Amino acid sequence: MENNYPLLKKIIRRERNFKLLFALALLFILGACIGYVFQRQPIAMFLLLALVSILITWRFKSSFRIDRHPVWHLLVSQAHQVSWIYFEEVQLQPFGILLSKKAVLCIWTIGRVQERIHLPLKYKERLYNELSDSLTEVSFGYSEEKKLWYEAHPSMLRRK
Repeated sequence: MENNYPLLKKIIRRERNFKLLFALALLFILGACIGYVFQRQPIAMFLLLALVSILITWRFKSSFRIDRHPVWHLLVSQAHQVSWIYFEEVQLQPFGILLSKKAVLCIWTIGRVQERIHLPLKYKERLYNELSDSLTEVSFGYSEEKKLWYEAHPSMLRRK
């Protein structure tokens, strides 16, 4: 199963790297603010930055390994629990100005748990094909009818 879903691995790595970059940017901003406050006390600044660095690293440690990502774990280890998969398109539009469009992979399980992962629109079709080829018992695509079937009983969407 390690060679399955190469595009999904790429998307999870991309998400992980974005989180890490965001955490490092926050750490840099926090360090600049702390440096300004503690201009005359460099030891206190060093200890505070070390503590914050340890906390941020500890917080994101679970997202560094692909096999610990909830979407990966669900699709590889618990594929029999997945009942419905579809994509949503999300637009970032502050003040009516379109800044970006993304796709969101939504995975629903028999236990009524939803997992989501954001990805660029250009990967949407390829990931759909990658998942639909290997997850043959899962329903794909969104419709109001499927939503009603899922609300009635999630296992009704699984094909046998």
